[in-house]
Amino acid sequence: MSNMAFSQIIYEATAGANPVMTVAEAAKIMSVSESTIYDYRHDRTEPSYSKIKALAKELDKRGYFALAMQFMPDNSSGNANGCLDDESAQMVQLIGRLYNATDKTDFMKHVTEMRGVVDDFEAEGREL
Repeated sequence: MSNMAFSQIIYEATAGANPVMTVAEAAKIMSVSESTIYDYRHDRTEPSYSKIKALAKELDKRGYFALAMQFMPDNSSGNANGCLDDESAQMVQLIGRLYNATDKTDFMKHVTEMRGVVDDFEAEGREL
């Protein structure tokens, strides 16, 4: 299964062919307003890792495993931002992609992406 953008995931979870929750439920779970959920759905903003994690946990409880397993933000800025959560989440996501690599080229692409995340970790370390 390929990864989906968060906007696709939140749309599918709240309004797709077989939604598993309402916009109001998602907003409550993520501790945001309903309008923020619509912003997520229209790719105007992305939630923090902690909010994604809360939603993924609830989706998992509801048996919506395919979406819950890919809830990792994708931030490839290459800069320190004062927080290790995004780099940690990226590393977990990339490990999953390595596991699902279809061939050597795909595998090596993800290894290269991991090197970029390691660079981000190092940038964070320099800021300490």
